[in-house]
Amino acid sequence: MVRAGEGGYLASEVVEKGCVALGFDGVGDFSTLETLDALKGALRKTYPAQSKVQNASAAGVAHRFRTVIKRGDHVVTYDPATRLYHVGVTVGDYEYAPGHVTDYAHIRRVRWEREVSRDVLSPDVRNSLGSTISLFELGEHVFGEFERVATRTSGSSDTSPAEPLTEYTESERIYRDQLSRSHEFIKDRISRLDPRDMENLAAAPLRALGLRARVTAVGPDRGRDVLASPDGLGLQSLVSSAK
Repeated sequence: MVRAGEGGYLASEVVEKGCVALGFDGVGDFSTLETLDALKGALRKTYPAQSKVQNASAAGVAHRFRTVIKRGDHVVTYDPATRLYHVGVTVGDYEYAPGHVTDYAHIRRVRWEREVSRDVLSPDVRNSLGSTISLFELGEHVFGEFERVATRTSGSSDTSPAEPLTEYTESERIYRDQLSRSHEFIKDRISRLDPRDMENLAAAPLRALGLRARVTAVGPDRGRDVLASPDGLGLQSLVSSAK
């Protein structure tokens, strides 16, 4: 699993460009750093404020991306905008390619082959994929479920990046990890609402803003699911749709 930037903001770009990528701004080409110790030294020089634990963790990510991943390995990245996991196969060795992906200079070429909707995955697998770590290995049961539910995509290219090296304390890392998991859990729940519950959900924030909101009756409503008025009399009416 290679994250497509913090929050997945680069997912569509890496899928379009057929790769996965890491940031590590300022470190330079990994090709000359052939050992884990060499990577640790380069990261220590570039990010002197990092703790030994942070340095070791970051170097481990860089080493796995640079050396451990091989051609033919399966790779996954997630696009939170579409709630799709993109599944592909690594087709290239490590490259230092500044400018190929926004903010990410270290890439591996990928042939994207399949898509898996987060909504069809079991709760156990969804929870295991909630981590904000840039790069981690999927368990066999996770990838096995991907294989069972994946759908082939037509004519994809290469793609997928990872998030830039950011200096978080351990408590900040735990907080961001839990926040990411919580956001995905909430989206999971919302996506399972029936149409009527979705209309009531749309009315709730309008009421929280002080508006008088009323869900329209079931039946022909000309696309108006929620009627909201600032004054409660309808003299200054607002219309909101949950569709």
